Amino acid sequence: MLKNIHRYLLMLISFCVLFFAAGCDRENNHLTIDDLIKHFEKSGLKIESVSPLRADTIKAENAAAIRISGREIGVYKYDVNIAKEKVKIEKIQENGHVYIIGLKYPVIVNGSFILMDYERNPSKDKIVEAFESFE
Repeated sequence: MLKNIHRYLLMLISFCVLFFAAGCDRENNHLTIDDLIKHFEKSGLKIESVSPLRADTIKAENAAAIRISGREIGVYKYDVNIAKEKVKIEKIQENGHVYIIGLKYPVIVNGSFILMDYERNPSKDKIVEAFESFE
C-alpha cells in the first residue's frame, strides 16, 4: 500500500514538473534580433530588407522592421534582466497587444521578443511558426 502511494506521489510530482515547465517562458534573452533574422532565413523566409525602428516607443531595448513578402513586420527585443523591461513584456504578454501613438497592435510574445504587424503579411503563417520556434 505504501509503495503504491509513493508511486502515485512520484507520478504526480513528475506530471506537475512537466506541466509547469511547459508553461514557462522561453529563455532567449541572450539572443539578438540578428539571431532572429538568421532563424527566419533558416526557416525558409526570404528577408527582403531590415530597417531600424525606434524601440523606445514601447520601452523596448532594440527593434527592427523586417520586410518579408513585400510587407514589413515589427520585431522588438526586451532585456528581461532589467526589472522594468521584464515587467513591461509580462504585461504585453498578458494583454496580447501594445499601443503605439494611440493605436492598438496585436502582438505575439516569445521570451524576450515580440512580433507585431504580422497579421496582414502574405507569409503570416510561416512567420508566426518561425517566430514561435525561435529559442
